[in-house]
Amino acid sequence: MPLNAVQRGRIKQSESSFDESAKENLVDIQWDPADKAFVLSTAVFLPRTRTELFDFFSDAFQLEKITPNWLNFRILTPAPIAMKNGCLIDYKISLRGLPMRWKTEISSWDPPFSFTDRQLKGPYLLWEHLHTFEEAPDGTLMSDRVRYRVFGGRLINWAFVQDDLRKIFSYRARRMLELFPSVDATASANGMAANLAEQSSAEKPAGSARSSQIDNQRSLKDSDKGSGVHS
Repeated sequence: MPLNAVQRGRIKQSESSFDESAKENLVDIQWDPADKAFVLSTAVFLPRTRTELFDFFSDAFQLEKITPNWLNFRILTPAPIAMKNGCLIDYKISLRGLPMRWKTEISSWDPPFSFTDRQLKGPYLLWEHLHTFEEAPDGTLMSDRVRYRVFGGRLINWAFVQDDLRKIFSYRARRMLELFPSVDATASANGMAANLAEQSSAEKPAGSARSSQIDNQRSLKDSDKGSGVHS
């Protein structure tokens, strides 16, 4: 769904903390020498309440809606999953054609402000993903901050990992904007649909009236013929 001018302006504001190269796709990845880890940062403004967005992530199976198809992401843990501190979730993904298992722990859960998922088993040496939801005028700024380390270090990250992560998180931002459009845009779309429905229903009686008029004219002609009356 294309963004309107207001949404584009708000997304641009949400990028202000990133460097110029990150503004293209809203995803920034930096090396933290003190922590010896990479730090991924991204944010997107969504014209919905913080509670509504947090509730969306409270259902772990919603992740399948905002994950690219090429990852073949699938949750293996049976539903329902009670999201809380210490919750364990098993996933199945495919990275560059290689199927992998991923076990996540919800290491912090603070609705509706933030939560953190931490990889216990998977393709990374370290993966800690902090999700935050900050109230903003007319909506919420949803931010992601990921600390991660990879096998093979900075070379492998540059050659294989970071581009995939940018694609994944850029896709997630686009899908969230599609799933949570502005209330005004939704109301406008619903209004257009209602107008079309009204027009369609208004046309049907007019058509029926014309049909009845033609039938009446035919009946009159038949009646005239039967009585021997001619014009």
